[in-house]
Amino acid sequence: MAKLHHNRIAVDQRNKHKNFFGDQLPKYISSQIHCMELARVKKYDTSTHKCELVPLALQSDDDKRANLLEVEVPYDIWHRDEVLETLVKDYDSRTHSKLKWEKLKKGSVVLVGFMDRDTDNFTGSATNYKIKPERMHSLNDSIVLGVYKP
Repeated sequence: MAKLHHNRIAVDQRNKHKNFFGDQLPKYISSQIHCMELARVKKYDTSTHKCELVPLALQSDDDKRANLLEVEVPYDIWHRDEVLETLVKDYDSRTHSKLKWEKLKKGSVVLVGFMDRDTDNFTGSATNYKIKPERMHSLNDSIVLGVYKP
């Protein structure tokens, strides 16, 4: 009976695959998944409740990140601003004292989040909508989650 010889050759002698799959690929994938970040309000249109944001965190090479355009400001933020503005004016006129309230404005620092799926077909109603299956965690699908500093 013939003897079988097993060659003992390492498939990845210099750990190129291990380094790529274990270190480089996960970092790349993570860098493409947008979750939340801090940003400064550059413009805010109170009639459409959309703003342009400047991300505060720099890229790894210290360059600025691209501005986020047409970012939705949800009802609970803009409506609270409108209600409190009215209440503060009323309180000030009745008591002749000053109550301080700062609403969302140019220069405010906000926390912005990115939707899991695209929101192009979302109308704001509580009905289902179609999505583009290839777009996830996109910078195009951002929403202000809260005001960090007015």
